[in-house]
Amino acid sequence: MRHLFVYGTLRWSLIPDAYRPKCAPGVLPPAEGSSLTPLWHQENFPGLLQAVLQQVTYGGTGQVRGRLYDLGPYPAAVVDANADSVIVGDVYLLPPDPAVLVSLDAYEEYDARYPERSLFRRVPVTVTLENEQHLDCWIYVYNRDLSHAILIPQGDYLQYRRWNYAQTLSSPVREAFPS
Repeated sequence: MRHLFVYGTLRWSLIPDAYRPKCAPGVLPPAEGSSLTPLWHQENFPGLLQAVLQQVTYGGTGQVRGRLYDLGPYPAAVVDANADSVIVGDVYLLPPDPAVLVSLDAYEEYDARYPERSLFRRVPVTVTLENEQHLDCWIYVYNRDLSHAILIPQGDYLQYRRWNYAQTLSSPVREAFPS
């Protein structure tokens, strides 16, 4: 499989400008890219991801049926073809170099030898792109209990982060040491 569907920390808009993958011919970067603060600062962006993202190509935005959950530092996806909800994400074209997928597996804490022990599992899924085309992709799905996780409305991690940031800005600031 030559494509990867990402829905969380690897979304194009959350990556520092210097490390964002190039866009495929005829594909524009996501519109929300300029209005969202990257997840990492350029200085602390993982070296493993720097090398990987130089080799992948951004292919557009799409969605897959399922549910997305907030785990704090990152989201977790559960793919479910019968779900009433969708997971929104970005599609990357993977290079022929198998080391890229091995590096992504390491980042996602997926071990193909012991999938039951892995934090995430890499599984195939069919993604519906914005132009209604269907594309077979890999996706990393969460491999632990989600009974206490918070469901992300609309299944869009970028929208959810933007909403949380706006809530933080609009919350009244309390004095640390009232007089």
